[in-house]
Amino acid sequence: MIAAKGQGRALWLEVHEENVSAQKLYEKLGFTEVRRRPRYYKDGATAILYSLS
Repeated sequence: MIAAKGQGRALWLEVHEENVSAQKLYEKLGFTEVRRRPRYYKDGATAILYSLS
């Protein structure tokens, strides 16, 4: 998927706010946080949206 970045495509993903391990991985891969969706998950947690362009 990250190879698609070289084709002028942006990649988007979301992660549960408590999944800190995934957040660190995505940031290490170059993703940046672009937005948050409060109360997005059934447990009331926020979704963090990341993008890699």
